[in-house]
Amino acid sequence: MIKLQHFLYSFYKDVVAVAHLGLEHMDLNLGGGHLVVKYVLEHRVQIICRNTLFELAVKLRLIGAGGNLGKEILADYLFRISTGDRTFSLVVGKDTAVLVELDSTERQIINLAVTDFCHNISDIIGTEFDNFHLASILSRYRECDTTKVLTENSMSNQKFILESGSGQLLSLDDFILIIDQPASIELADSVYSRAEESCSLLHTLVEQGSSVYGVTTGFGAQGDMTIPAEQRQALQAAVIEYHGAGVGPVLSERESRAVLLARIVSLAQGKSGVRPALLAHMARIFNSGIAPVIPSRGSVGASGDLTPLSYVAAVLAGKREAWVKGRRVPAADALQSAGIEPWSWDMKEGLALVNGTAVMTALAALGLQDARRLAEWSDRITAAAAEAMQLAEEPFSSWVQESKHHPGQIASAAAVRQGAALQNTEISRQHQPNTGSNIQPRYSMRCAPQANGVLHDTVAMTRIWIERELNSANDNPLFDSRDGRVYHTGNFYGGHISAAADYLRIAIATTANLLDRQLQLLLEGSTGLPVNLVPPPADGEESAQPCFALKALGITTSALSAEVQHLAAPVSLLSRPTESGNQDVVSMGTLSALKLRESARVGFLLAAHTLTAAAQAAEIAGSPGPAVRKLIKYVREDVPLVRENVALGDRLEQLAVRMTASFY
Repeated sequence: MIKLQHFLYSFYKDVVAVAHLGLEHMDLNLGGGHLVVKYVLEHRVQIICRNTLFELAVKLRLIGAGGNLGKEILADYLFRISTGDRTFSLVVGKDTAVLVELDSTERQIINLAVTDFCHNISDIIGTEFDNFHLASILSRYRECDTTKVLTENSMSNQKFILESGSGQLLSLDDFILIIDQPASIELADSVYSRAEESCSLLHTLVEQGSSVYGVTTGFGAQGDMTIPAEQRQALQAAVIEYHGAGVGPVLSERESRAVLLARIVSLAQGKSGVRPALLAHMARIFNSGIAPVIPSRGSVGASGDLTPLSYVAAVLAGKREAWVKGRRVPAADALQSAGIEPWSWDMKEGLALVNGTAVMTALAALGLQDARRLAEWSDRITAAAAEAMQLAEEPFSSWVQESKHHPGQIASAAAVRQGAALQNTEISRQHQPNTGSNIQPRYSMRCAPQANGVLHDTVAMTRIWIERELNSANDNPLFDSRDGRVYHTGNFYGGHISAAADYLRIAIATTANLLDRQLQLLLEGSTGLPVNLVPPPADGEESAQPCFALKALGITTSALSAEVQHLAAPVSLLSRPTESGNQDVVSMGTLSALKLRESARVGFLLAAHTLTAAAQAAEIAGSPGPAVRKLIKYVREDVPLVRENVALGDRLEQLAVRMTASFY
């Protein structure tokens, strides 16, 4: 069995979940009560199983605190797990869990009774367990390098089915997986049915003589313009053409694929009045590996991402440029090579494509993933630095963190404890009076969970907003086929995305400042480590010149930290009227999300510097614990132990890229 990841959570004094997922089976250990089981099964097991349930056996072990799940779980809870053409039910009852295939209940994949709590915990993980708050479950879905193993073995050519009915067509986890892996999408019949209903309603309203914005009228401040019937199809092509005013660096191919997928998810809500065939056309283009080339500048975030989304719409019609396997080619050539005919627009369709929040939402989703990884890396770096400085565990103890209640802080401190072999002695007993040493470590170490915990909790909070926006109908007008009514509204306003990206950038700046100060502390020589982390000479060797080792890293991180703080300035406050005053308040959500991506990139460059210093410090200190040894090995793939004056810039950039993509 290949272990992919360990998950550790606890709910105050009860363990909530400890799981490792393998190619042959999955163990998930739960304890606590009603809400604990509900959250874990909804937000973890269901997601994991939907993405990775192969034909091999899946094993689920429930472990209650003290061997008893408690009276709160007397009622059964049913969660359906879709895996494409197969559907499973996970039924949790008193002290048992059963996963059965709905059309073959006798083929039970899971049916294990609750077993002893302490015995199984030690068997499965073999490490100490600390108390986490339940809410940390939502922010602690960690990723690791071996996720690639799972992808290669289990997700090749996997198809994700977007099905209407629940309101959420796609989770953020699935969204990222589809973008990054060789996975395709398929729209269920229910999606096409809803689209057909809203499209029929649009045509009925127009035939009845109703005025419908952007269909029988002009756009924006020219909404008083009446469009005759013979010009209504040409109107949709016009809104795409004249919005082709984007400038600046283009989005990456990955970012552009994310934008296209986000627009598909929104229109698949079935409220935009577009023909079902347009959704099928978009899905086919996405599955063919074609993505629009999108200039990054030109959106004010309301009415949605008009300018950049016009480039998405243009590619559907075989115009402008497209990405294909890393190359920019004429969109007409890309469609022809894939055997896809260019699209011809009908009423509302051009407006439905350009009038939404797909660009800012896609960028924010990718930025959220970066922020989550940066938070995880910060904990690992803090752990290595704390071990190298031979700090006591006391500031990171579970009792201290639970006294303040913040889930992110609790999770951050636990990660530090798990990632470092810290001294168990009490600081008050360890300190020697009259030696000139401060009884307490500096804030950059002692307050690390309190600082980086903000980023953990901000990720958890903003994830909810971004996922809701992804699964929203966010163009205008919208059509309610149940009541036979068209709504002229403002769902294209990207306020939540703009604010979410603002909050994430502010939290990233806090973590970046923390990492900068930790690096300066490691270099200054006040913690028993050599100045600039110059390693002692090897036996029998003498340096031919003075060695300054990692001295310059501190200067670079000071510059990078300042840049991240500059990028933290709130963008959601920069609303300004435009478009003849019609758009008199705008969200600036796309600019905010672009700055989030930039902030994360700079943040990882800074983190790579501090990680390098922490690894060097731990190696100099000697006898690192197992977790830190693993971290050192990870760093050494790009950056060697520095024993002489060498240029490290390129190596640090390589390390930052690898850190952004995965964990060690």
